[in-house]
Amino acid sequence: MTIGNQEVVKESENLNKTSEEINSSITEIATAINQITTMINNINKIVEQNKNIIDSLEQEVVKFQI
Repeated sequence: MTIGNQEVVKESENLNKTSEEINSSITEIATAINQITTMINNINKIVEQNKNIIDSLEQEVVKFQI
């Protein structure tokens, strides 16, 4: 194999390795995005529950006002 061919093979291997690293990073990012989405949905549920509790509390506090 000539030096030029060896360099092409080496660069192809480097490109393949880099592509695998990029794919792995993209998978990690997608997993993190899913986790963030789940957390945001949970936070939204808690916020809605807090709003309902505050509304109920306001209705009860009105009963005690003179």
